[in-house]
Amino acid sequence: MKHKLLILSEDFPPYPGGIAQWARGIAAGIAKMGVEVHVLTRHRKDFTPTAPHPNIHLHFVYGKRWAQFRSLYYRRAVRELLAKVFGIDTIIATTWNVARGLGSIIAAERIRLLTVLHGMEITRRMPRWKRALLLHTLYKSNLLIAVSQFTAQSVLRFDPLLKHKMYVFPNGVDPDRFRPDIDSQPLRERYQLTGEEKILLTLSRIIERKGHDRVLEALPSVIQHFPHMRYFICGPGDPAYVAKLRAIVEQKGLEPYVVFEGYVPEADLPAFYNLCDVYIMVARTIAETGDVEGFGITYLEANACGKPVIAGCSGGVTDAVIDGVTGLCVDPDNVPAIADAICRLFADPALAQRLGRAGRQRIERELSWDRIAEKMLPLLFPLTHVNLAEPNPSSIHDEQVETNQGEMR
Repeated sequence: MKHKLLILSEDFPPYPGGIAQWARGIAAGIAKMGVEVHVLTRHRKDFTPTAPHPNIHLHFVYGKRWAQFRSLYYRRAVRELLAKVFGIDTIIATTWNVARGLGSIIAAERIRLLTVLHGMEITRRMPRWKRALLLHTLYKSNLLIAVSQFTAQSVLRFDPLLKHKMYVFPNGVDPDRFRPDIDSQPLRERYQLTGEEKILLTLSRIIERKGHDRVLEALPSVIQHFPHMRYFICGPGDPAYVAKLRAIVEQKGLEPYVVFEGYVPEADLPAFYNLCDVYIMVARTIAETGDVEGFGITYLEANACGKPVIAGCSGGVTDAVIDGVTGLCVDPDNVPAIADAICRLFADPALAQRLGRAGRQRIERELSWDRIAEKMLPLLFPLTHVNLAEPNPSSIHDEQVETNQGEMR
């Protein structure tokens, strides 16, 4: 019997963000193994997703007052889809917000529910009633998948008894799409780069926890040693934070050195990574709101393109970046340390190449979406997976956590 999987995700490429990348990456990896994958995602007027594999079928959730009623929209859409598509074995909810309210459906249909936990949706401050709703959703889920050890431990602080259903699978990347041989010459011509410049890049949502402001504060020291450097800030942004960054640029006289590119189309992402000498995102924790980086897929995308990365030591970032092996980890609030790390990699191309090469090798060996999906498959379909005995949740959990710690540390 052919397996059927349903993935629920508010975000799906070309809509940006880590959750969108997770949904597509796992969907494609599972689909390549012969599973029929259905993806139920929010309908957005400005972004038209396409299925990355013939075994993937896209369906859409419609609703106007999304923030208030998304759980109701998903519950209705899941009921309608299950009435049309028979034989779905398992549902993956990419966030707990789309998983909540599905308890009665999965019980009636005898479908397993796996809920994915990323970071900020767990750590951010929330009222007591919402935390109770979060825990209720996690209790109703058959399994929980955390993208980092940090995220897993953040959940277990709510209730240590959730450990028996918790598994850690790191985020991944597509090494065929993100690779070191992508031509960046059109970008060099667009920005009139001569080849003498050292290029620094941050490609992410432009929000406070990503640490762009700390990088800008470090640039004057870097420019003293590398006067031809350029810093590209790419991605959609929070208007207030973008205005703050532009004010720093003006105040410090950085206009000749900083490029605000804004949203980058999906097709151009690999070229931007290949344009840079160093990728930097000094992610930090915003204590007042609990905003934190749960992993950081862009570090992997840069590594897959053979680029060294500079990361902020916070949240789940240390699962994404191995300090001294695939990049450098720094205190995200220590501006001199950030400047030193940039200058170190700019001044030592051999070190930069070694870190970037190790990052690429790690992606190919263990952090491709195909590899992660292969490891996840026995959890999705435990009773009918070929040559696989019925799993013991406790033993698989212990083995999985130990394996991931070994791979990522």
